[in-house]
Amino acid sequence: MTHSSADRRPLRLRQLDGVYLSSFFQDDKFRSAQSYKPRLDDVFVVGYPKSGTTWLQFMMCCILKKGQPPKKLEDLFQQSPFLEVVGGELVEAAPRPVIIKSHLHFDKMVFSEEAKYVCVVRNPYDCCVSFYHHTKNFPMYGFEEGTFQEFFDLFVQGQVDLGDYFAHLMSWYEQRWRPNILYITYEDIKSEPVSWILKITEFINPQLAAHFLEYPDGLEKVVNCCSVDAMKEMNAEFRRFTMVDLGACLDDSKNTSCDATRKPMSGDFVRKGIVGDWKNHFNSDQIERMKAKIASVPNASSVVAELWKGIDLP
Repeated sequence: MTHSSADRRPLRLRQLDGVYLSSFFQDDKFRSAQSYKPRLDDVFVVGYPKSGTTWLQFMMCCILKKGQPPKKLEDLFQQSPFLEVVGGELVEAAPRPVIIKSHLHFDKMVFSEEAKYVCVVRNPYDCCVSFYHHTKNFPMYGFEEGTFQEFFDLFVQGQVDLGDYFAHLMSWYEQRWRPNILYITYEDIKSEPVSWILKITEFINPQLAAHFLEYPDGLEKVVNCCSVDAMKEMNAEFRRFTMVDLGACLDDSKNTSCDATRKPMSGDFVRKGIVGDWKNHFNSDQIERMKAKIASVPNASSVVAELWKGIDLP
């Protein structure tokens, strides 16, 4: 059954240049991110929200530090700034090496043939579930009492933070052939973490990959610090996190939604970190509607079938 817009609990979002955004993103910083011109030594981790970008961000920082993970969120933000949140000027000034995190569509950013991009994608069913819990946990969305049905209705319409999942998926999929893009799935990394950590290392820093092969203890440290259990140790850090920690509200005191971004999240940022949690949330009607949504996007059916042929999707 399709639910009317009147039945849905709306998220606290606005549109900027055609993109749905929460108060986590300031207009000037977001536009600055879209116009940021990458440096020759820039390394990006890109992906749709809740597709594994924070996991990869953390992993790639551990790689560059040879198995030493960020202990606090401030350390993570310094080593890996979030482009759309802090803006291009701060990223430009950040000391290198740096891992730049971004949720931008391919056609919404200035692409460079010289920079490197690690693009992570996650199947739409699990991504939707993870995004639902994320949205409930952050007060800025005004969705604390929201249900999965309400969020699902918004997700398939693309009316969630940073917009439509499938538009993002297809924008980067169509560019995966480029030699400076490493295109990987969340599920593949979960199934073979050692192999994929080595591939990521070889892609962003071949010298480090050689180091890990010669000294496997360093590689083991990276694998261990990026496990779900290790990542969950950061949940206390995420719970104290607000947008104020990035200074993003300091010049926005007149924004009526700013107070919500000053409130810390509830729940756990790193929740389960598994493949297949969608089975605990989707009912038969939602499965059929997701399949219909996939079928309505040009080429998406074949792309989803190709990328996730090894897992049990409807």
